[in-house]
Parts: sequence; C-alpha cells; structure tokens
Amino acid sequence: MVSNDEKDLPTPQSPPKADPRLHGPHGNPGRPQRAQTPPRKGPSAARDQHPGQAARLTRARGPASFARADRLHHSAEFRFLQRHGARAESGYFVMYAGRIVGDEKSRLGITVSKRVGVAVVRNAIKRRIRELYRLRLRAMLEVGTSVVIIARPGAGQLTSDAIGGELNAMIRTISKRI
Repeated sequence: MVSNDEKDLPTPQSPPKADPRLHGPHGNPGRPQRAQTPPRKGPSAARDQHPGQAARLTRARGPASFARADRLHHSAEFRFLQRHGARAESGYFVMYAGRIVGDEKSRLGITVSKRVGVAVVRNAIKRRIRELYRLRLRAMLEVGTSVVIIARPGAGQLTSDAIGGELNAMIRTISKRI
C-alpha cells in the first residue's frame, strides 16, 4: 500500500533574494540621495584631551559647569559637614560649609525633605540652588570648600531671586567663619 501523505512530499524552494529592507545597492530609490557630509574643519589634534573628547563623544566642560564631580554623594560627607562645618541659617535654609579631607574641589550637597513639598516643588528648589551655586555662590567660597544646603518648609514658595538673596547672605556669613 502506497501512502500519499503530504508531509513526505518535497516542497519547492524559492530562489534566495536580496535583503528586502534594502532596495538596490544604495538604499531606498524613492528617497532623495544626499552627498556625504564634508569632514569637520579645525584642529583635530588629540593632545591634552580626555579620550572621550578626542573622539568627540563628550564635550569639554567650562569652568562654570556643574558636573557629577561637583556634588556631594555620600551621607558620610553630609554628616561630616553638619558636625564639623560652619553653620548659617535663614528662615528657609540651613547651610553648612567646611573642608573635607582629601577634597581639592568645592562641592555642593542639597537636602530637601518631603515636608517642603511634593516632588515637583522639591526638584525645582534643587535646580534653583544648583544654578545659583554654579553661577554665583561657588565663586564666593575658597577653593576646596564644600557646602550642604538644607531647605526648610516654605522654601518652595520663594522666587529664584529670593532664594539667591538668602543664600548670598548665608555664604557671606559662613565664609567669614571658615
């Protein structure tokens, strides 16, 4: 008895095709083709640059930038400044400043608790403080002086100018004590 089962029949194979995503050797023929962009002009010497800058993967930071290295990250650093640093306070902020052993750079730490407001308000306060520190406050301190700023309830209702006025006054007071 001969079995006529379809699974035993060979299936015709279609010839291999080019990649269906690419139309022709130069991409989609319906799109306008552009010429190659010319190479950048200017110095391309990689001397005195970070490898990422030399490969043009990162930008060079200016003196007024505020990078990750300009922040306090560890709770031990916050606690050290709160215990051993000079203190100044206003109605809406408390500031501690001092030198951390081994730190040659001025750094900033900001604490804004949930008592100050919702996340949007807390983040706005932190952004304003960072910007004021970057533009004005860092220049008022000696190099290597780290600062912790703690926001108190009500700070979320202040304008940027009011925050700047309070922080300027506290920096002047603290820089005399250090």
